[in-house]
Amino acid sequence: MYAKKVIELTQQIEKLEQELKNAKIEAMQEVEENGEAIKHDGFTLSLFTAGTRLDYTNNEAWVKAQKEIDQIKRDVQKPIEKKMSLAYKNGVTLFDDETGEVFPPAKYKSGGKETIRITKDK
Repeated sequence: MYAKKVIELTQQIEKLEQELKNAKIEAMQEVEENGEAIKHDGFTLSLFTAGTRLDYTNNEAWVKAQKEIDQIKRDVQKPIEKKMSLAYKNGVTLFDDETGEVFPPAKYKSGGKETIRITKDK
C-alpha cells in the first residue's frame, strides 16, 4: 500500500529534518570556534548572514507612501490583472469599448501541478 509507505517516509524525513537542524546548530558553533570555513568530503561549511529584512513602519512618510502604493495596486493594478487573466483563460485579447484599453492575455509564468498533500495529525 503506497499510502502507508508515504506516511512512513514522511515520518523518516521529519526525523532527519530535526537531526539536520540540530547538526546545523552544532556545525555553526564549530565553524565559529574554528574561525574559518570547514571543508569535508567535498562540502564547505561557512557562516554567512542571510538576506536582512528591515521594517520601515516607524517612519510616517514611508507608511503614507506604502498606503498609496497599496491603494494603487487595489484600484489600478488588480483590475488590469483580472482582465488579463480572463484573456489568458479564454485565449483572446480583450478590448474595453468604453476606454479603448487593450488587455492581452497574461503571460504564463508557472503553474500548479497535481500533487499529494501530506499533513501531520495533531
